[in-house]
Amino acid sequence: MEQELSTTLYDMNKSLSLNETPLKKHEIKDKLRQFMFPLIQESGNNYFMLLCRERYDFTLFNYINTDEADLAQGLKDMYECLFNRGDVTTIEFTENKDALEIWMIIDGEAYVFYFFPYDLGVIEVNES
Repeated sequence: MEQELSTTLYDMNKSLSLNETPLKKHEIKDKLRQFMFPLIQESGNNYFMLLCRERYDFTLFNYINTDEADLAQGLKDMYECLFNRGDVTTIEFTENKDALEIWMIIDGEAYVFYFFPYDLGVIEVNES
């Protein structure tokens, strides 16, 4: 009796990511500029989450001001956040273009991170 092979798209992407050559520093910065800036500017959100559910890794970014200087600093912060975790293999929009999908190799394992608008997940309490 043949055993059925049950492979998900996630499993296939995870396997493919392990075989990818990590992006160079300038490639990561170029891709972040290409994808991150439009996502931030077009979403109308102030808060964004970088999430890797598999590693329970959550980072919240605040982009209240989206002028050129703040976006440049945000790109630098995001780059360092990724660089400190591991090797980035791909950065691209999700299918519906409402988030970034970032595959990384960390300690020999492939992980997917998502960067997405998160205003609905933040409650600000202001003192009056």
